[in-house]
Formats: sequence, structure tokens, C-alpha cells
Amino acid sequence: GSGPGGGGAAGGGAGAGGGAPLDAGAPDWTSLQVLTTDGGIVVERVKYASDGFQVFAEVCRPVAPGAHPTLLRNHGGFSGLGAWSNDEFCRAAAGNGYIVASASYRGEDGSEGPITVCSGEVTDVQNLKRVLERKPYSDGRFFAFGYSHGGCISLELSNREPTLKGVVDFFGPGDWEALYGWWKDQLDAGAPLCPGNQASCTQAYQTLIALTEAGADGGPGQNPRGYAERSPTRRLHTNVVPLLTMQGTTDVLVDADQACGKQAALVDGGRPLAAWYLDATLKPKSTTRCGGQFSSSPPYGADGGPAFGSQRTVSLVFEGQGHGFSGAADSYSAGMLLQWILTWMPPDAGP
Repeated sequence: GSGPGGGGAAGGGAGAGGGAPLDAGAPDWTSLQVLTTDGGIVVERVKYASDGFQVFAEVCRPVAPGAHPTLLRNHGGFSGLGAWSNDEFCRAAAGNGYIVASASYRGEDGSEGPITVCSGEVTDVQNLKRVLERKPYSDGRFFAFGYSHGGCISLELSNREPTLKGVVDFFGPGDWEALYGWWKDQLDAGAPLCPGNQASCTQAYQTLIALTEAGADGGPGQNPRGYAERSPTRRLHTNVVPLLTMQGTTDVLVDADQACGKQAALVDGGRPLAAWYLDATLKPKSTTRCGGQFSSSPPYGADGGPAFGSQRTVSLVFEGQGHGFSGAADSYSAGMLLQWILTWMPPDAGP
């Protein structure tokens, strides 16, 4: 994916954090196209109203009667669902009793409206949630996760929608003013984090700065309030949703200090935080990063699986991982996502 992009392996009012008001009335799909029905699942391409725009989404769900929980899966980048359309994760989750709903946010892939960067896009996911809440196949439980831009959207969604069962944020921007400044610094220094690939990184920073300025009506100097409104970290001190965040230290699009900012905001809000800094072998490592608040005990049990217990707030920082994880960290982080889903929103539990 593009950036902040990447993919990865795997109702109510706007509330705290603001955002545009949600569409009133009795929301429903304004169009529905069945893409496939096989193996006990149905995949639908739907359209719905959000802020007066027509926005597309895809929904994978079990055909079996009964009500199911929903995974709001928020993609990265700014160009639509791409490879996520009717993909293996969507089918596998539906085959295991989950609805998977992914919006192609405003300004993307046939959806109306302008790209607004982690702002109206959050409202689009809220309006998708509101339609699904009214469906007989929904049991009223929702969980959100996303990558990069979709990580930001998932985080801000949890600020606005405190009844979400859980959220997983993969390397999402949390503070756009800080990230904008970091992109500018990288440009001024000649993209030093991209040896042998400076031209590509320079182009990426220029594109991201232009997209953000267009979506946020200028830079932070022109519109500081707009940048604050797009920055979920600014509101994490009041967040109550079980939250897992994951970040790589060598991410050249979303710098690792974004993870530190999220940790600090959660601690400031009084939430007990479990944080691990993991080396290339996924072993905990001592570091002074993020104020040195990382645990030295392994974040996994005797069977090698995650050992969160009742911990509601977890931050994982992977040494040497970039914008999109690879190798052991990729499979490990996918396992952590699955664990967080099964812990906080198992498929067969009531609301």
C-alpha cells in the first residue's frame, strides 16, 4: 500500500473528538451488489450516505441465520480497498462467525466527496456502523482495526464510539502536527532514513504533505485546530476502549515517536499500560525510548501465544520494522490481532 498506507496481513452521535454530525433518519444501503456467495458466506458491495456523500463499502458475512459481531476493518492509504476487496481475511473471518465491513472512504475508489485525512473518513466508518447496527444479522458488537491511515481512523473511532469492544492500531498517525513536522524535517535532511532510496522517500513525503494540507486546509500553522481534530492521540486520555497499538522503529512514513505519544497520552489518562519493545527475535529489550516504560518480561505465555490476561491497554514496538511488518514480526503481529479480537469480541458471546 501507499502511505500512510500499507495493508497488512491480516451508532450514536459523533461524541468526544467531534467530527461531522452523523446522518439522521433510518440509515440503510442505497445500493447493494452481491459479489459472491459460496462456502457459507456472502460478500456484498454496498453504498450508503455519509455527510451527504455516497460512500462504498464491502461487507463479508456468514450466510447462516443468527446475529454476528462485526469487525470494522480500516484500510491504509487514500486510494480505496485495493487488494482487500473480497480477500482471504474477509472470507476466513466470515467463515468463523464474523461480519467484516470495510469502507472505501470519501474521495476514494468511486466514493463521493473530498479526502479529508482521518477526519470525515472516521465519520464514514461511523455511518457504516450505524447501517449495520440496524441489520438483523448484526448482534450489536463492533471491533475496529486498521493500518496506517486506517490505524488513525480506528483510534479516532474509539474516541468517538466508546462502546467498541476493542481496537487494534497498526502504525497509525496519532498526532498529525508532529508527523507533518517530521516529514518536513526528513525532506530538509534529504531523506536520511532511506539510504539508496532517497528519491522514492522524498516523493512520498512531498505527496503526503500535499495530501494532508489539502485535507486539513493548510499546514499546522494555518489550521492548528484542524490538525488537533485529526489527531486521536490528543483524546486518548479519555479513551475507554481496549486498545492494542503496534509500531516499527524504522518506519519511514510514520515515525516511532508516534507510538511514544500514544503511550504518554494513555498513561496521562490513568490507564494501566503494558508496553514491550521487541528485538528482531521478538524478545523484550531494554531501551530509553518512550521514557523507558517497557516491560522486561515476555509478552507471551508458555505456549508461545500472547499472554494479555485482562490487560486492556497494550503497546508493542518492533525494533527494525518498517511501514508494514515483515518476517517473524508480521506473523506475530497478526497473531496479536487475532488474540485481541478473540479476547474482547469472541464470535459466540452475547453483547
